[in-house]
Amino acid sequence: MKIEELKAAKVPFDVISTQGHTSRVIGFTQNDPLGVGGGAFEDMPCAWFEGGGWLLVSDLLRYHELLDKTEQVV
Repeated sequence: MKIEELKAAKVPFDVISTQGHTSRVIGFTQNDPLGVGGGAFEDMPCAWFEGGGWLLVSDLLRYHELLDKTEQVV
């Protein structure tokens, strides 16, 4: 996924991983929940998934693609 696609997406939106798993992104945070980002380190923005779980935005961009509107998860 390209950063421009991510910026244009409206939450919630569906993604598909390079392994074929679909997920719904429901929000973002400025830093990871482990507390590594921020402070002495630079921010580590995260995407949060419906049903639980999170992923660094950098990994979301690397390992996921936006699903077409016709392919949305139900």
